[in-house]
Amino acid sequence: MKLPNLLRMPILFAFALCIPFVSLAAETEASPILGDSAKGREQFVRKCATCHPVDLGGRSNLGPNLHGVFGRVVGSYEGFRYGAPYLAAAQAGEVWTPERAFEYLLDPTAMFKGGRMILRVRDETIRADLTAYLLSISPEYRPK
Repeated sequence: MKLPNLLRMPILFAFALCIPFVSLAAETEASPILGDSAKGREQFVRKCATCHPVDLGGRSNLGPNLHGVFGRVVGSYEGFRYGAPYLAAAQAGEVWTPERAFEYLLDPTAMFKGGRMILRVRDETIRADLTAYLLSISPEYRPK
């Protein structure tokens, strides 16, 4: 059944009004890589804090300080001696993002062959929680 032109216009107009809301809903859904920041902090204390400090401007330990890690160029925390794979990433201008950290935590040595970080977090929920925590201590980070 073909609708007269006069009836088609209001239907098309109503449909066009819905498109921005569908798009907005898709953008505001929780990211599958971001979990619970509070749980992530607990996991960080258990798994990561021995090597990685998170205090603003603090000195690195066995690993670099992770305060403000998201948005930072890989291998660029001043005062920390990075291995060759991290320095190569720094020269390439690679930047830490939540997505990169989520992937990195699964197997750091796969992402940076020859790197010294050996902790693997296979549990996706824990990786998501850790990523959310790292995001919470990266106040300057703005996704592009």
